[in-house]
Amino acid sequence: MKNIIIVTVFFLTLTLLIIDRDTVFSDIVDDHIALLESYDDDQRESSAKALGNYHDPRAVNALIRALNDSEEDVLIEAARSLGRISDPSAVEPLIGRLHHPDSSVRGTVAEALGNIGDPRAIVPLENVLNTDWNPFLKGVVSDAINKCKINIGKINYEQKTMVQPNQTLTTYNPSTIEDEPAQNLPSLPIEKIAILPFRDTAVARSTTGYGEAVSEMITTAFIKTNIFEVIERAQIKKILTEQEFSISGSVDADTAIELGRILGVKYLVIGSVAHLGSLFEIDVRMIETKSGKGIIAENSSSNGEFNLRNTVNSITDNLSAKYIKICRQ
Repeated sequence: MKNIIIVTVFFLTLTLLIIDRDTVFSDIVDDHIALLESYDDDQRESSAKALGNYHDPRAVNALIRALNDSEEDVLIEAARSLGRISDPSAVEPLIGRLHHPDSSVRGTVAEALGNIGDPRAIVPLENVLNTDWNPFLKGVVSDAINKCKINIGKINYEQKTMVQPNQTLTTYNPSTIEDEPAQNLPSLPIEKIAILPFRDTAVARSTTGYGEAVSEMITTAFIKTNIFEVIERAQIKKILTEQEFSISGSVDADTAIELGRILGVKYLVIGSVAHLGSLFEIDVRMIETKSGKGIIAENSSSNGEFNLRNTVNSITDNLSAKYIKICRQ
């Protein structure tokens, strides 16, 4: 009788502990979901990362909503978390972010889709593989496609739970996947570039120095492409100071050639920012320092400060795509 009582008490205690643990976990999930609505970018990013540890439908739904966040770092952490949780309901929302302007976002989304391994992602990923300019991203996408193909053999086709009714799947032989070569692309030389401080136009000077902020953003964006060696702006300033070289006004051909010699770079990136009410007009050019001629240019508009980084990332992607196209002609 005594043993029966001891066993009963043990199981009752264990049950209460499990219930209490679930309650605690539920409260933690709720707290992180609430923080995903915060105005603080760091809090949203941290919560998006933390929610990847909880296989909870509420966490999945909150992370799917976070895929529309205006801050790329939050979106990236949300995609990573969805990839860790591997809930099939996240596949379609992730597919919708495969053409985000930021190549880091596209790569993280592709990786998440590969981790989930749902065959619905194969065709959209193949479209990215065939159209995206970024050779490093293509490698991530290729790996994701292979994971999705391998996973086809694990799906019960009779249930059709993971496939849209109107989608036709191609049958793949998983045993041959590892032997499939990645798409062969000619390698590009890593060229040195320097990004000069962007000019504020006459309209913008009456407000604040957006040119400085935008040139900082575009420096980060170019570094993230992994196709250029970007001279840090502090190093540019140091070198120009040592050489007693001053930049004032527009960079003409002679100035570009001289800057290329001093900085030891093949290309300069220059630009300007006009602030017109809530609208920002950004113009960017890449100059070949050997000739002093502009080889590619891009311009775009941003409606409000909150969208500036997205606009800058889109400009950088377009410039990089044009650069690669020129190199391969």
